[in-house]
Amino acid sequence: MIERKLFVRALEKLRFSNFTAMKVEYLTILISNQIQMQDYQVNDFLLLLSFYLFEQKSTDPVILKYLVLYYYGTLRQMEDLWVATNGMDFSTFDLKERILVQMLYTENYLQHSDEIFQQYMDENGKILIRDAYLSYYSFSYIMKNIPLNHFLHVRLEILFEQKEELHEMELLALLKGYSQRSVLNEKQLDHAGYLYQLFARRKFKLQFFWDLPEQITQAYPLNESRMIEHHCKPQQHVMISYRLRNQDVHQEEMNQVFPGYYQKEFLLFFGEILEYSIHEIQEEKDYTVRSGTIDNCEFTGTKEQCFYDCVNEILYQNTIGEPALAASKMQILKQKRLWIKENFGLLEL
Repeated sequence: MIERKLFVRALEKLRFSNFTAMKVEYLTILISNQIQMQDYQVNDFLLLLSFYLFEQKSTDPVILKYLVLYYYGTLRQMEDLWVATNGMDFSTFDLKERILVQMLYTENYLQHSDEIFQQYMDENGKILIRDAYLSYYSFSYIMKNIPLNHFLHVRLEILFEQKEELHEMELLALLKGYSQRSVLNEKQLDHAGYLYQLFARRKFKLQFFWDLPEQITQAYPLNESRMIEHHCKPQQHVMISYRLRNQDVHQEEMNQVFPGYYQKEFLLFFGEILEYSIHEIQEEKDYTVRSGTIDNCEFTGTKEQCFYDCVNEILYQNTIGEPALAASKMQILKQKRLWIKENFGLLEL
């Protein structure tokens, strides 16, 4: 029937027979003809046969365009379809939108998601999808340490410069991106400084803050503390047990900085080693989810800025067998304490 061009009868017959028994070459000719005859109107049976041909790698531009217009399958299937049609002389805008919406709804990742998103936005994609995509990947960057594509960081930067409203996670993602760059220009230093102070004033201390250049953090200096972080579902009851070597165990609830992000800060002196374990309390049951150690076994020799630095150097000099230097530093510390006591008597050291 295909050879005699009886396409309508052939298609009707296929509804009641095994279409996989037909040669794909003939089926391709039939489906392509019927799509055009029906002026690309949606037809579930044609859609089914079209995707079957796509899986058999036997299509033509008519069938591919039809699939782009209407096919709604799994994320992987739609991504494969986008790869096959990317760069062809018809729009794939609707397909890209379906991929992005389903990806965000199911919280899955795709190999080509950033490229699909970039094309979608270059074609004036919806602001709602843009915001959802940036929020989703910013959240993954902060909470799961999934790398943020440079293109997305640049887009966040542009929106920030345009004074668009950005969510907390997006602002943190922008700041974290700056912390991972080896060189920042003057404009980026200004952005990073503003964002750091914004969060520092709110008592935020995230681990990557210590990776920011000192000229950014000098307004709100970071001490040599160690930060233990834990990520889980929001509003969980998260406890941390800890002890210094050969001392008693202490337990307290971890602070939830923002939904799902818990932390505990420790200030360790030179040579101290702290053991810890993190517990999630669920339905009155205690689940140990992580344990480890942190220490302060390095001395940087940086310029002294506080009593902590002085005490740390005293401990370091004693450890390396320099008691005279330790005693000299102790004398300097005593003089500082005396000067402050005389001039600022209300301060408790």
